[in-house]
Amino acid sequence: MKLLALDTACAACSVAVCDGTAVRAHHFETMQRGHAEALMPMVEAVLAESGLGYAALDAIAVTRGPGTFTGLRIGLAAARGLALAAGLPLIGPTTLEIIAAAARSHRPNRFVAVMIEARRGEVYSQTFAPDGEAIDTAAALAPKAALDRAATVEAVLAGDAALRLAALTAGVDVAPGDGLPDAVVLAAVAAKRPLPRVGEIVSPLYLRPPDAKLPGAVGGR
Repeated sequence: MKLLALDTACAACSVAVCDGTAVRAHHFETMQRGHAEALMPMVEAVLAESGLGYAALDAIAVTRGPGTFTGLRIGLAAARGLALAAGLPLIGPTTLEIIAAAARSHRPNRFVAVMIEARRGEVYSQTFAPDGEAIDTAAALAPKAALDRAATVEAVLAGDAALRLAALTAGVDVAPGDGLPDAVVLAAVAAKRPLPRVGEIVSPLYLRPPDAKLPGAVGGR
């Protein structure tokens, strides 16, 4: 399956074009902000390097969250627009799935607990079995609650909050790497899924309301 994959969910922006297991082109850049300015030039560059146009693609893939609210909106809006214009199906794995898949390449046959920084003293977390199936619900949790869930299956920690949380308890294994989602892994996960129909909506996974409130909002409405 030929896929254009893009991710802007966390503190990085990445785009890849993959053909089966072959990576035809890939750009990855860490950034706290600036995803909106970086994404489309990166898409154009990766497509040019891959030698493939939209007509040669089978689908587009995008991470649907959780992550930063701004980053998710940027990535999903771009992916939806590209898919609509090209008449391609859109596949949307979660950020947690992508990070867990990357960790399993380093720690096969282990449970993986993904921990993503979520502000407000919380992390976005979910635990995955060695076969990639989720064994609990994705949630915004206090660090201790997230670590307690991971400890029940002696899970490897992964994600951009993994090292920080591992320091809170002894004997916890942390998967190598920066813990950020990457479009290459996104493409590999998306390629294993059946193609949705063209035009099927991929909805964001936020897990909680945004920090920012509209002026004059009362009671969170």
